[in-house]
Amino acid sequence: MTAAVHDSTRLFYITVEAAEEVRAHEQVSIRVVAINTMQTEIYVLLILKGSDDYKSIQVEEGGYVFSYNPRTTGGDHQHLLLIPPGEAIEVPFPIVPTIDQGTIEVTIEALTQIRRDEEKIEIHVLAEGVEMAEHTSILLDLKNRANVFQFFDIGVEESPIVPYQNWRRYVYGSPAASLSVFGDVVGPTFPEVPVNQEVLLGRASQTAEQYLFDFAANLWTLKYLRLTNQFNWDEAKKAFNGMNVFYAAIMHKFNEGQGLKYTPISNMSVWLTATAVRHFNEANFPDWENFIYVDPKVISDMTAWILRYQTREGAFRETTYYSEYPLILRMDGHPWGYAGEWNNSVEEGPRDVPLTAHVLITLNQILDLLPGRLRGDASNARLRAKSYLEYSLPKIKDPYALAITAYALIMAKSVESEVAFALLYKARRENDNGVYWSREPVPVNFITWENNRPFLNPKGEETWDALSIEATSYALLVHIQREGTINILHERIVSWLNSMRMNTGGFIASPDTLVAMEALTEYSWRARLRDITDMSVTLEVTATPGWVETVHIGNRSIARLKTFDLENIWGHVNIVGRGAGQAVLQMDYSYGIDWDPLKDVPPVDAYELDVHETYHNFRNKSLITVELCPRWINLEESPVSGGVTIEVENPSGYRITQGEAVLNVVRKRPHPTLMDVKADSTTTVWYFSQISSEAHCFNYTLRRWYPVANLTRFRVANIYSTFQPERFYMAMFNVTALYALDICAVCGSYQYFIQERRRLSEVVLPELQCYSAPYGVEVQMVDIQEGFRPNEVDYASFRYEDLLQELRHCYQHSCGCFLLVSHFGSPSLDIIGSPDVYVKAGSAVDLKCKISDLNEEEQMFVFWFHNGTRILDVPDGPGSSLKAFRLENGVDFETFSIEETQLGHAGNYTCQVAEGQQASVVLHVIQGERPQAMHEGNSSGRPGCQVATVVIWTLFTRLRGFG
Repeated sequence: MTAAVHDSTRLFYITVEAAEEVRAHEQVSIRVVAINTMQTEIYVLLILKGSDDYKSIQVEEGGYVFSYNPRTTGGDHQHLLLIPPGEAIEVPFPIVPTIDQGTIEVTIEALTQIRRDEEKIEIHVLAEGVEMAEHTSILLDLKNRANVFQFFDIGVEESPIVPYQNWRRYVYGSPAASLSVFGDVVGPTFPEVPVNQEVLLGRASQTAEQYLFDFAANLWTLKYLRLTNQFNWDEAKKAFNGMNVFYAAIMHKFNEGQGLKYTPISNMSVWLTATAVRHFNEANFPDWENFIYVDPKVISDMTAWILRYQTREGAFRETTYYSEYPLILRMDGHPWGYAGEWNNSVEEGPRDVPLTAHVLITLNQILDLLPGRLRGDASNARLRAKSYLEYSLPKIKDPYALAITAYALIMAKSVESEVAFALLYKARRENDNGVYWSREPVPVNFITWENNRPFLNPKGEETWDALSIEATSYALLVHIQREGTINILHERIVSWLNSMRMNTGGFIASPDTLVAMEALTEYSWRARLRDITDMSVTLEVTATPGWVETVHIGNRSIARLKTFDLENIWGHVNIVGRGAGQAVLQMDYSYGIDWDPLKDVPPVDAYELDVHETYHNFRNKSLITVELCPRWINLEESPVSGGVTIEVENPSGYRITQGEAVLNVVRKRPHPTLMDVKADSTTTVWYFSQISSEAHCFNYTLRRWYPVANLTRFRVANIYSTFQPERFYMAMFNVTALYALDICAVCGSYQYFIQERRRLSEVVLPELQCYSAPYGVEVQMVDIQEGFRPNEVDYASFRYEDLLQELRHCYQHSCGCFLLVSHFGSPSLDIIGSPDVYVKAGSAVDLKCKISDLNEEEQMFVFWFHNGTRILDVPDGPGSSLKAFRLENGVDFETFSIEETQLGHAGNYTCQVAEGQQASVVLHVIQGERPQAMHEGNSSGRPGCQVATVVIWTLFTRLRGFG
C-alpha cells in the first residue's frame, strides 16, 4: 500500500513588512511580497485598505513625486499582478501617516482565483522633532489630614508661534502628556511583567549591570508584594520567567571562579560582583526556589574572588583597571573629584570607604550561607572591613560615603554605629520637599503663582541627583534599622525621595533606583500603609473643558498604576486628594523641538560630542557612515568620566544589526574604551568603560532596511554618565539631505517602476535596437522584477564576476532594476593546417591561429598552451616567438614559431581566447627521414565555445538598498 503524500505548502500567500517606527509626516513604503507556489500562473489583486490614519502617495506622470508635499488619495488602493509559476513579486505601497503621533494599522488584502490572504502591520508614529521630556512627581500624604490640594503646571504653550521670531517653541502636533497615580510609596507594581530598565528608566539593557538591575527590580517588586500581602502567583510566575532570562544574561559575563564583567570584553569589577552577590542572595527564598534558583556555588565563587581584593588594612579596592579608571565615580576613593569640599584623596582621607562599605553590606547578608572554610575567610574579611570603616569614620566628610558607611556598620552591629548615626544625622539637609543627604543643596521644583495658587513645575536636572537619591535611601535604611518604628523624620525622607523621581517607575539611574526600592519597601512594610489606605484622587485638566477623572485607591489595588493620556497639552492640572493613606501622583509631558537653543542643558558641563554623517556618493543615500567623537571636559570632578552611554537615533528605516555592530565595530576596538553595543531598529546605544579628556573618534555604517522618504530634518545623539545621568550632553544635528528624498528615490512605490519599465520598453529599447542593428549587435531588455535570475545567465561568469554580484545584490534589494544587454557575435578560432603536424627535429615550424568574426573595436587576448600548460615568452627552449597581426576585415592571426624543434616540443598545442573559445593541433617531432610536414587542411581541433560577450549599457533605475 502506497503512503499518501501530504504537502502543507500554501498555494498562494503574501508577506508584509515596513519600518517599525517613523516620524510624523514621513513617507513610508509597505513592502508586500506575493508568492505563487503553484505550477501555473495566477492573477492577484492586491488591495491596500483605506484608513483615516494614512493616505496613499500617488506618483505623477513621468515618475515624478514631491518629497515634501506629494499628491495623496484616501480609500482603498488596488493593483493587479500576473505571477508566473513558482515566482514571487514584490510590490511596495507608499503611504504617509495623517496622525501626529500614535500607532497606525495597515491592512493588505490579496485576492486570487484560489484563495484570499490578508495581513496587517502596525507602525508606530513618533512626534516630529527632537523630543524634550519633563517629569513632575509628588507624594499625596493623607496619613494625618483628610484633604490635600496640589496644582501642576504644564510647561507647553497653546501655540508654538513666537511673534516676530524665526523659531518656534515646539513642532506642531508634537506635544504629548499623561497623568499617572499609584498608591503607597514604593512605585507601580508591574506596569509590565516582567519589568526591566526600559520600562522603569526608559533605557535599553545590554551590560551585566543593566541585566542585574532587571533581575533585582523584579525581585524587589515581588518582595514588596509578599511583605504587604499582595502576592499573586500567576503574575509572579511570569516575573520569575523573566528573572531566569536576566540571570542567564548575567551569567554570560561570568566565568567560574572569577568575578563579574561589565561586558564580555571588559575587566572584572569588585563593585559589580558584590552587587550581584547581594541580589542573588535576596533571591534565595525557599518558597521560590522551584521558580528561580541561583546556584550557591556562583555566590561562593564570586565571594571568594571578592576577598582577593581586600588590603592588609581591611579595605576593599577595585581591580587594577577600575582603580585607575573607575566605572562608577562615587565608589572611587575620590568621591567628589579633586577640587570639591568633600574631596577625600589618598593624602587627605580614606580612599576606599565607599567600596569597602558596599562589600561589607554584602558580607553581612551572605555570611551564614557560605560553606566551610569560605565562611571563615569571609567572617575574617568582614571583621577587618568593619575595623577599617570604624577607623576611617571620623575622617569621612562626604554625605554619600557617610550614609553607606553608617548602614554597613549598623548591619554589622558595630560599636561605632551610634557614632556613625550621629554624624549622619548631623549631615542632613532639608527643604520644602523633605529631608535628604547630598553634597550640595537640592532646590525644590520651581513654583509658578497664579491666582494665589502654587503651580508646581517639572523637576530639573541637578548636580548630584543620582548620588543624593542613593545616599538618602541608605540614610532611610539606617534610621529604620536603628529605630524600628516609623516617625515623622522617616515620612519627610520618603516625601523627598518621591519628589525626585524622573521616571514613572524609577528614579535617576539603576544603582539609586534599586537602593530606593529596598528602602521604600522597608518603610511601606513597617508603616503598614496598605492597611490604612482608602483614598480618592480627583484630576481636572483645565485645557480640556469637562475633563475630570476620579481614581479610587484601596488596599486591593493599592500599587497598581493608573494612567490617563491628555488631549490638549497646555494649561494646568488641579489635584484633590481625599481619604487616608499615601499615593504618588506624576505627570509626564514631552514636545519636539527643531531649534538648538531650546534643547536641555546639563547642570554641569561634562561632555562634548561631535556627530558627523557621511552619505555615500553613489545611488540614493542608503548607506550612511556615522562618526562619533566624544570627550570628557569636567576635569574638576575627575580626570575620567566613569561608565558612559551614547544613544544615537537612527533615521527611520535605517539600522545596523547587532551582529554587525559587535563584530565590525566593538570587536575591532575603534575606540579604546568601547565595551559593548545595543543596536535596534530605532536607536544605536554604545557603552564605554570611561571617556577621557582626549577626543577619540570612531564610526559605523547604517544601511537602509525599509523605504522611508521625506525624513525628519533633525535627529539627536545623547551622551551621559551611565550611573549619573545628570552628567549629559545633547547633540542635535541637521539631516536635510534625507529630508529631500522622495518615495521613488528610495524605491518605495511600484508606480514608478511601471512607468519606467514602459518608457524603457517603448522608447529607449527601440532606439537602441535601431542604432545597433547595422553593426550586428542584438539588444535586449532584462527586467529583474519579472522573474530574471542572474545566476541563470549563460555568460562567461569568470569574466563578469563583479557584474553578476552586482546583479544579485540588485535583485535582492531592488523593486525594478532594469538592464539593457547587448549580444555581439562570438569570434571563431581555427588553426591553419592539418590536425596533426609532423616536423623533423632541428627544423623550424609555425603554428598559425586564425580568429574570425571580430568586432572592429574589440580587443582579443590570445593564449597558447602546450599539453595544458600555458606558454609564456620563451617556451621549452631558445628560438621561440609569438607574433600577432590583424587584417582589416575583422580577422586576427596569432602565430607561434619554433626555430629549432626538439623532441620536448612534441605534444598538443592549443590556441585560446579569454572568452573561452579554443582550437588545437598535435605536433609530432621525428628523427631521421620522413615525408614533409603536412600543413594542409583546416585544423580547428575542438570548436570554439559559443559564449556571448556582454556589454551593460548602465541603465539602472533607482535602487533600494544602496547608498
